Amino acid sequence: MIGRAVLPVALLLLLLACSPSHSSPLHEAAVNQDIVLLKQLLDSGKYDVNERDASGRTPLVAALTTCSNYTTDRFPRMVPNGELHFCATGTAHGTSAILICVGADVNVDVFPKERPGYKLVHLAACSGANDIYELLTGGADPNARYRLPDGRTVTPLTYAAICAGAGKNSTEYGYQAVSIPTLLREGADPLPFGYGTPPSALMNPKPHPLSHCNKPGACSAAEVDRIWNAAWTSGKPIPGDLVYGLWRQLWDAQEAKHSNPKWQQLQMQIPGLAALGLPQCQTSDCQDRFKVARHDYMCNSTKLAIKNELWWRKQARNEAKAKPAGKSPNQQQQQQQQQPVKQSGRRLRAAAK
Repeated sequence: MIGRAVLPVALLLLLLACSPSHSSPLHEAAVNQDIVLLKQLLDSGKYDVNERDASGRTPLVAALTTCSNYTTDRFPRMVPNGELHFCATGTAHGTSAILICVGADVNVDVFPKERPGYKLVHLAACSGANDIYELLTGGADPNARYRLPDGRTVTPLTYAAICAGAGKNSTEYGYQAVSIPTLLREGADPLPFGYGTPPSALMNPKPHPLSHCNKPGACSAAEVDRIWNAAWTSGKPIPGDLVYGLWRQLWDAQEAKHSNPKWQQLQMQIPGLAALGLPQCQTSDCQDRFKVARHDYMCNSTKLAIKNELWWRKQARNEAKAKPAGKSPNQQQQQQQQQPVKQSGRRLRAAAK
């Protein structure tokens, strides 16, 4: 019932997000995800990066809440036939990073009039937008609380879990395989409301073989593995609507905090260090320095994004010049097919003479 109840709520929020209302040139560039124009406008110093439009949206909010069909040549496989199949609440080409790096407020409300308290991090957590990384790097609160219209209070992590359960086989929802591990890695509390409603239970409220393990401390890791393996070998696997990989990440984090009350202070896992064989940060000062370095890296990466965009535009201009004027691709193909026939006809007429 939880999953069904949240479906209309999350759907309404995403539909609201896809309602365009932009006014300034900065909003226009953000909505169109034109990072070249966006950078030019910001460099001119004439526009406020946190300026609001008639609906109270900043350029960052407008960019993240724009319906996009990704029909450019760079993403030919994402949407079949170039048709709009979903509301992609997210940006492409570094749009959000450019805005955040010049001071865009990452903790602003998405719908200040309709849904006060609903932050960009909640939107990205539910939709699974990759921008959640940029938002958190820019200082978004991974534990920001929001009260849903049905009265429940959620954090980005619990909201992502709810959306993952409610959005099965629904193109209106994103891919929480991005948002859930990112939130856990960036300091989201795995048990923000105590042991009563752990995120793993919110993700899949229907009964399944692992349901009793949702309660922190009820199962060991070995028992979870045994139940999972037994379900598959018995020919009666875990229901397909339970994404075990995401459930297990939530369960592991819950158990880590349950076994160590000081987990949140000690769990300073910095992504990438383990893969490089480097020690993890064990002090808050170390973590703060790493966050600054990561923020600088994100901002420097926007320069490469703009360089790539300019290269793509140059390629598009060169291709346009190479095409014969006034002829469609189909007409060009027909002309190429007819050319050998014409040449054969000329040779036959010459031989007849």
